[in-house]
Amino acid sequence: LWLLRDVSAGPGAVEKAELLATMERDLGSLLQPTQLDRLQQLVARARGWPGITAEPSATRLKLTALQIDKITAINTKTLGEIQRVALSNDAPAARNAAMQKLRTQEGTAIQKLLSSDQRQALRQLVGAAYDLSNVQPLYYEAPDLEQVDAWLNSQPLEMSRLRGRVVA
Repeated sequence: LWLLRDVSAGPGAVEKAELLATMERDLGSLLQPTQLDRLQQLVARARGWPGITAEPSATRLKLTALQIDKITAINTKTLGEIQRVALSNDAPAARNAAMQKLRTQEGTAIQKLLSSDQRQALRQLVGAAYDLSNVQPLYYEAPDLEQVDAWLNSQPLEMSRLRGRVVA
């Protein structure tokens, strides 16, 4: 599926659709309905503003063809401005702030195109914001090096003495 992520036509698109359907079916059997709903909300959030013109979001929001065209134009304009900022010689913090401002402006412009019912449907589509600061990183300790017949350029190494170091 990862290899086919950007494919939109031809045999690869068919294979991608089949893989997605299988994955959705398998997730549906593993997750509780509330978990599956939340996963779909997180996916909608991850797609960002360009994602609302794609199916099934556009249907769920009841977007008109005119709204889709206007949203696509806003998305395209924002992407061009973000690319311009990304290539600028500004400091990284300034670039990030400028890109965030552009994304905020994009969202404001798009929401102005939506009716109050569509904005409500959008809130349900994306759910509550997800606070990544509460996610604990996963750490794994490297196993001890065992059954080594010969060491090159060093004495035998023990993982306990290498903790906290980058080792290649």
